[in-house]
Amino acid sequence: MRTEVDIVATVERGVRHRAVGGLGVRVTAPGHVQLIGTAATPLGGDEIVVRIEVEPGAQLRVGSVAATIALPARDRPDSSARWEIAVGDGGRLRIDPQPTVVAGGAVHRSDITARLAAGATLDLHEHVQIGRAASMTDATLVDRDRMGAWTGGLRVEVDDQVVLAHRLSLG
Repeated sequence: MRTEVDIVATVERGVRHRAVGGLGVRVTAPGHVQLIGTAATPLGGDEIVVRIEVEPGAQLRVGSVAATIALPARDRPDSSARWEIAVGDGGRLRIDPQPTVVAGGAVHRSDITARLAAGATLDLHEHVQIGRAASMTDATLVDRDRMGAWTGGLRVEVDDQVVLAHRLSLG
């Protein structure tokens, strides 16, 4: 499944959003939105794309109502999430969703690209928990309870200059 979420925060019009696929968006207070799962995602083969734009002078807080559970599909273990973030001058964005839990056997990749104006503020939190690790002697249980894997990338640009480029792999 392909999931796409677009969120735009403006000073004049507040928050506008559009979502298709396995995530929905709810405005829970002025300048505050929650991502809500509408289907089991990400499963193996799923791709999630979240685009957030905070226009100059606007403020936005983004959270989620529940953890994201990355699960393997029968025919493939991999899924991905891509966050594309832009914050204009004087804009403030806080992203603090519930954790991503990568279940045993799943392989999930997360990439975040943030483009900020020099006067922008970004407060970004990413919480990840890797699934089970096996220590059993029964080979069928060891295979079932294998560990998940997660790779995350973060790239931050301020006024078109790269200030951070980082990648971490767990599992």
